[in-house]
Amino acid sequence: MSKPPKVLHIIYDLMRGGTEGQCARTAMACRRMGLDHRVAVFVRSGYFLGAVEAACGPVYEIGIRKFFSLHTLREIWRLKSYICREGFDIVHAWDMDACIFGALAARWADVPYITSRRNLAEVMPAYKRNILRFSDTGASAVVVNANAVRDHFVACGLDPEKVHVIPNMLDLDDFNRAAEAED
Repeated sequence: MSKPPKVLHIIYDLMRGGTEGQCARTAMACRRMGLDHRVAVFVRSGYFLGAVEAACGPVYEIGIRKFFSLHTLREIWRLKSYICREGFDIVHAWDMDACIFGALAARWADVPYITSRRNLAEVMPAYKRNILRFSDTGASAVVVNANAVRDHFVACGLDPEKVHVIPNMLDLDDFNRAAEAED
C-alpha cells in the first residue's frame, strides 16, 4: 500500500467565509484523518488561523504584496524551495493568487498541482483570466464547487476529464454553535 501524499494548500488568508473557510475545513479534516496536510497563506490572518495551526502545524506565509516585482519572483522561488524542502507531493491552489503564484512555484518544484475554481472569474481583468487559464491547463486536476462552474470552464476550453465537482462542505457544528449563541 502506498503512502498518502503530503499536500500543501495555498490560500490568500484564513478568514471565515467562502473559499478560505473551505480550504481551512478541508486541511483540518484531512489532518484529523491522519493525513499530512499543511497550509500556506499570503496574509497570516483570519478566523481559522489558530485552528489551522493547531491542527496542521505552522502556517507558511508567502510575502507577495504586488503582482509584478522582483520581490514577487523571489517569494515564488522561496515558496518553491519550501515545497521542495518539506517534500510536498501535491500543491492545492485554492484562489486566484494561489492559482497564479502557487502554480508557478509548484511547476518550478516539479510537483503536481491542483487548482480550485469557485466562481466564473468574470470580474477579473483579462490578463489575470489568461494567467488563470494557463494555470488550469497545467494543473493535474481542477476542482470546482458547482456544475455551472464546471460547464463554464469546459466551454472555455478546459479539458472536461481534468475537472472534478466537489460541492462546498458545511460545518453543522458551526451552525449549531451560532444558534446556541443567539439563545
